[in-house]
Amino acid sequence: MNKSFWILAILPGLFSCSNKKQITTTPKMDFFCTQFSQNDTIPDSLSCKAGLAMKTPDLKWKNAPKDIQSWAVIMDDIDAIPVAGHIWTHWVVYNIPADKMEIGQNNYPVGSLLGQNSSGKNEYQGPCPPSGQLHHYTFRLYALNATSGLSTSGATAAQLRESMKGKVIDSLVLTGVFQQ
Repeated sequence: MNKSFWILAILPGLFSCSNKKQITTTPKMDFFCTQFSQNDTIPDSLSCKAGLAMKTPDLKWKNAPKDIQSWAVIMDDIDAIPVAGHIWTHWVVYNIPADKMEIGQNNYPVGSLLGQNSSGKNEYQGPCPPSGQLHHYTFRLYALNATSGLSTSGATAAQLRESMKGKVIDSLVLTGVFQQ
């Protein structure tokens, strides 16, 4: 037989993985709400139907990426453009400490800041689309490698997004729907 054939036949054995390195993978981030599932209906208790008894969603997340320094959440009504002329922001929360993995129902982590919704208020504004219209609400969780750089409450979603440029390690979206 040809010597080249034998050399080619044993080469794969020379490069076998007898000293295999264990490859570890980091679990992917997970983001969810305890009151509704992805693409599910947002309960009335989290909407304008609840009136003064309206609650904030109970948002939770796990499997933080490496080098996380803070979190931010923005809730938008992406179907508001025909009605309002722009995407309507319902909730802005930022500078959530890295070791906090939830925003409890009406319970913000110490150190986090509330930004302005599209009504100009530093508070949660529940879904409240025009009667008969089904709207989609996105809750976007941002994992940041720094704080937002905003040190006071009242930033708009646009200001927060601008301050987060170059700091986002990962982000996830939870979508809920609501109709009156």
